[in-house]
This record gives sequence, C-alpha cells and structure tokens, in this order.
Amino acid sequence: MPYTPPANPSAQLSVVLKYVDAFSKLDAAGIIALLDDSYQHYYFPKSMGWPVSDKAEWGARITSALLAFERFDLDILDVTEGDNKVILHIAVDGRTKFGLPNTNEYMFTYFFTEDATEPKIKIINEFMDSAYAAKFFKEMAEQQAKEAAKQPANAQ
Repeated sequence: MPYTPPANPSAQLSVVLKYVDAFSKLDAAGIIALLDDSYQHYYFPKSMGWPVSDKAEWGARITSALLAFERFDLDILDVTEGDNKVILHIAVDGRTKFGLPNTNEYMFTYFFTEDATEPKIKIINEFMDSAYAAKFFKEMAEQQAKEAAKQPANAQ
C-alpha cells in the first residue's frame, strides 16, 4: 500500500517530503537547499567503501548524478519519525538518459538542526541495496563510455 503523508506533517517530515519531491523532479538545487552548512552524508553498508561527504562534496556529486537521469521517481514505502529524526524506506524507479533502469531500494535516516519551524538536514545515513548499486554503477559507466566513444574526436 502506498504511503500517504498526514494532512499536517511535522516540520521534519515536511523537509523530507520536499527532499523526495526535489529528487523526483531531478532538482539538485532544491535538494541542496534543504541541507545545513554542517551537512554530512554517510553511505552504508560500509563495505561499499564510499567516503563520508560534506555538503559541497555531496552537492557536487548529486548534481552530476542527476544529470544522467531522465526520470528518478521515489516511492515512499514507510516512514518512522523519532526525536529529531525521520527514517524513510523508499524504492526508486528511475531511468538514465541512455535507457538504463534504476530500481534500487533505500533506507534513509535524516537528522535535523534544532530549528523547530524550519529545520535543515544535518546528517543523512543512506543504506542501499549494495549488490544492485554495484551492478547499476558498472553498467552506467559502461554506457557512458559507449556514448563517449560515439562522439567525434574533435567534438566539444
């Protein structure tokens, strides 16, 4: 059953819903605007070997990544709210501009600044299906290399 947000979500949940909406619109600037300057992004499982990113690093990474997509729809499966955090279980139904589907599943834990009326996201812990992610990113790199090889050598 799809998730239906409450009529009057908390300030924290409102931020998360804006985050999801911005992703679905491929709006990197809209996503970044929700982040506090002290933002830290953690990837799990740690066995993936992805480093912690600050706001500038993660902002640049997500801006570049979203440019590769024609669609990135997020389906909220479950939400749990706690003291100064929201846990979100989502499924992605996306497609790159090269036609590669992305149907990963994630758990995000969002931690917020103390501002009760307009909180910003301080930390995100991102858990993903690491086997799927490894396969997807390998295929995406292969597609990008094929597309680059199609370009004339002097094209800019």
